[in-house]
Amino acid sequence: MRVLEQELRVNPFGSNKNKASEENPEIEIKLDGFVHEVFLEYQKLKIEEGLNYDIHILKLKLNTLKPAEIDQILQKITKSTPQQKLTHRITGYFISKLITDSYLSHYNNFVLNNGNMPLDYLAFWLQGRSDDLIQLTIHGNVKDFCGYKLKNTTLVIHGNAEECFVVNSCYSQVTLLGNCGNDCGYQSEHNTITILGEIGSRFGQESKHCTYRTLFPKTYAAIVEKVPLTNTVQLIDMNGLVLRETKK
Repeated sequence: MRVLEQELRVNPFGSNKNKASEENPEIEIKLDGFVHEVFLEYQKLKIEEGLNYDIHILKLKLNTLKPAEIDQILQKITKSTPQQKLTHRITGYFISKLITDSYLSHYNNFVLNNGNMPLDYLAFWLQGRSDDLIQLTIHGNVKDFCGYKLKNTTLVIHGNAEECFVVNSCYSQVTLLGNCGNDCGYQSEHNTITILGEIGSRFGQESKHCTYRTLFPKTYAAIVEKVPLTNTVQLIDMNGLVLRETKK
């Protein structure tokens, strides 16, 4: 039997102060043998020029982990990995692979505590089913290409997203409780994307049949100006009630 030593200390409806990572920075993350084997596989990964990391990592045969164990692995990685490798896309690919394998084994409701280290390619190529969406919440800021090729997923980010957030994604429900950088939603289709912050340039370019939602009139006006035809933009209140709508 696998014993989870992790206790989630983050309220998913609270602030994005990343308490789980900041309150006890000196605590060593202990993994049992089954989970530690997966961590060792991550340690074996090297940054190599010309390697197709996405294909290589997606083909790895790894132990299937429960959602809380995946967050344990992330905590261990962020506390013990040199920054060059930690911020390389290897890390985001690896965590996304663990989520995919876990979901395919009928686990769901994933929560990641990203701490103070935004990572590239988190939620990479997550492909849920239309009758059973992947549920993923991330506490903390994310870096580039978070949610790349996302499909049939509910993604909630308690933080900011940098470049290329949820590009090439479809049929997903996305909520960003912060600001997004450039090229958010590029070539996305049939998504509902709620942004509770400011947006960068080229927002929603080449997207189709998406609904973009925000609480703020300034952001609403900016989205209406930027997104192309076939999309809908909504100004909502705190309860999700639509106050104003523009169909393009």
